Amino acid sequence: MYKYLKNRHKTSHLSSKENSELLQKYYEGQNVEQLIKEYNIDTSASGLSSTFQLIKTPEKICKYCNSQMYYVPPSKNAQHKKEYICKSCFHIEGKYSCECQNCLTQKQEQANKKRILCKNKTKNSQSQESSLMEENTIPIEELSLKERVYLGALLRAIPLNKNTFLILDRRYRTDFAPTVPYSSNIIETLMEKGVLFKVNTDEISIKLAINIRGIHTDKNILIALMYPEKLETDTEELLEIIRDIQAYESIEYFAATTPKFNLPTFAQVDIEERFLLLFKQMLNSGYSTAQLFNFIYNAIRNIAAKHNCSPEKIGVLNQIYIALSNRYDRAVNENWSIKKYNRIYSQKISEIFMLVSNDLLGIREVLFYEPFNV
Repeated sequence: MYKYLKNRHKTSHLSSKENSELLQKYYEGQNVEQLIKEYNIDTSASGLSSTFQLIKTPEKICKYCNSQMYYVPPSKNAQHKKEYICKSCFHIEGKYSCECQNCLTQKQEQANKKRILCKNKTKNSQSQESSLMEENTIPIEELSLKERVYLGALLRAIPLNKNTFLILDRRYRTDFAPTVPYSSNIIETLMEKGVLFKVNTDEISIKLAINIRGIHTDKNILIALMYPEKLETDTEELLEIIRDIQAYESIEYFAATTPKFNLPTFAQVDIEERFLLLFKQMLNSGYSTAQLFNFIYNAIRNIAAKHNCSPEKIGVLNQIYIALSNRYDRAVNENWSIKKYNRIYSQKISEIFMLVSNDLLGIREVLFYEPFNV
């Protein structure tokens, strides 16, 4: 809220009449530099609007403390902008979501209610009253392995700010997971479970708060999430996480390989829709991610040879699917020895892969090159 108030004192020497005249002249388009000199204001031309006195609006009442709110005079280029601030509790109403203490508490409560509802559905419980009495933050002990892995990977890729917020690109373009669709799925899962809740969003980013008890005061909780201890035994839940990582690494490799053969560039979400189940089937059959890369590369190369001789604008993705599926069937039936391919240069190793392979399993790149089963 500081940004809304920090420069207002620079026009406090003006009378009410002078403040009104200044606003009128400013919005009429008079020269800003001349106005600064005329009214003796210590500011730059671009910062003049931030010095205007807030305007009390009796008809606008704060929804939290019932105080009169103040209209924030906008810059000349944004006269349509309507923004109000409460001087008592610093609640803001305007285009973007407010980040005052009351709004944060309200959003945290909403996130907690989501988690309670989800927990109650899992337990097939009809009563919520006892759950609603719990504190709003979630003890780390209540997180599933998947939730811990997801949150740990996020924390390794995106540093927390001082208020324990995560700031993400709206397209989730980070290094915490392979592909944008998988990154998006991870965020949506954590929000659905109430582990994260949305604080604010704008055109380019989304701000998320972490709803874990003690995470902003106890560094051991952060360490336990970001660098977990090695698992003593493998579980089906761990296998499910690994299969997702492997399959989405293969989708990422697929999307990066087709342009090298002068084929259309396919969206990761389209590849996911067509190939995700096939890739998981191949992995469950005993192939490694490195061997899936072999299947993908050769299927794409073979279809590209036909496509470049006789270009077709439609059906290329389906042709690759058929070629890859047929090659996989023959490899299984004839017991082929499949060479392992490396990641391409542009394909970074994701934080979720490193957390699982290095920390939980302690096998590092073996998880990429060798088959994995529980």
